[in-house]
Amino acid sequence: MSSTTNYQSYLPYVFRPVYTYVNGAFTTTINLSNINTMSANIASFGQVNIGDSNANVYIGCNAGNSPSNATAYVTSNNSSLGVNSAAGACNVINSVFAGTFCGANVQNISNSFFAGYFAGFSNTSNTNCVFIGTSNSINVKNTSNSINIGGNSTSTTSNSWNIFLGTSNSNSGSSNIMIGSSMSNYGSNNIIIGNGSVSPASGNNNVILGASVAPPSYTLADGTTVTIPSGFSNKFFLGRGSNVLMAGDFSNNVISIGTTNTSVNSCNSAYPNFTLSNISLDVGNYARFQKGLSIGCDPGTYTLDVNGQFRTTDGWGQIAFSNNFNGTGFSNSFVEMKSVYPGGTMTVNVAGQLLVTSNTVVSGLTSSAGYYTAKGSISATSTISNVTRPGILLVVLTDGTTSNYYTTTYMINSLGNSLTAYSVQSNSAAWVTISVASSNVTITTGTGITFPIYYNITSFPTV
Repeated sequence: MSSTTNYQSYLPYVFRPVYTYVNGAFTTTINLSNINTMSANIASFGQVNIGDSNANVYIGCNAGNSPSNATAYVTSNNSSLGVNSAAGACNVINSVFAGTFCGANVQNISNSFFAGYFAGFSNTSNTNCVFIGTSNSINVKNTSNSINIGGNSTSTTSNSWNIFLGTSNSNSGSSNIMIGSSMSNYGSNNIIIGNGSVSPASGNNNVILGASVAPPSYTLADGTTVTIPSGFSNKFFLGRGSNVLMAGDFSNNVISIGTTNTSVNSCNSAYPNFTLSNISLDVGNYARFQKGLSIGCDPGTYTLDVNGQFRTTDGWGQIAFSNNFNGTGFSNSFVEMKSVYPGGTMTVNVAGQLLVTSNTVVSGLTSSAGYYTAKGSISATSTISNVTRPGILLVVLTDGTTSNYYTTTYMINSLGNSLTAYSVQSNSAAWVTISVASSNVTITTGTGITFPIYYNITSFPTV
């Protein structure tokens, strides 16, 4: 009965029954006060009202601070659950801590939520943060408006506006979104989704999608290799490891497929400072279009449909299609085939029938199965090359403004070195002379000439 006696002796000071008449009956309530410590193996309560004078609630051994220190430690409106949760908290308001050692030794924290074993341990001067996960954001300082969810993930000191989802992530910048595990980043304003770190380390304003993205170097058309620098910014990469399927650059609005080259510089290193305008898509390898390709027009009419000027070249010769000025004036449509290599020539081989429905103007040597023809003008002694063949060679010359003329015919044998000239006709013996040697015709000017001299040299070959 000793326990009852003790209980009875405590009634005036500790246990104060209160009788309340509710719904036609009295209900007994016992208010406990003036108790520093109460121990019990099992306790059942219908309702428990817990809180110190500054509206702090601490549940767990050594959780939070002593109620008598609520004002001295400047803590208010905080809740903690777990052994040593929020232990030693100082200057902390409107925050929640859940987990063993969660939020222990925190200082200058406001409007934040921490959950997990050792989550937010020894945080200082953080506000408006959510840190969830085992050992999440330990020793983080001066961070605000950030969300970090995942075990062993951390927000680096003095950064804000970050969202991290995943384990073992870290960042030293601000305004980043990182989703995945084992990621690290050193810049700001990035979106990174995928497991593993980006290599080289990214800078600012990037979007990176894929696991352990490591943008490889790229090779220019002339074989020059360019390496992606550390701290790159304004980039977009989609891929896995060094296999980058697509890349982009937000500063110049270029998308690249099959290469990490997103610059607007020339692909030829001979012109490193030459930039291109209005380029949007760069394909670094072969491309296949299984239906068709339309450029400058709507698709569906032709497999290849190009509306505009175009050119193709292999570095030695080129074919160009455009409107252009030539020797006879403006042409609505102009096709040009020529050599672009110094000293080179262009050969066009037509295996079938060539049909021309308008006039043909040729400034160089023209040949077919039955003849070779060279037509043009000179203003001094000149040699016309590669115009003779075994057979008959006919040379016709006229003065540009007078009545002077010259015509001759040569018979050339199969060896090409036994030449016979006959049927020479000219109104002036001193006007011009002709000589033929080594497949070439040389026109030597004389006296009394008004230039230019027009010529037509035609060979009718037998072989």
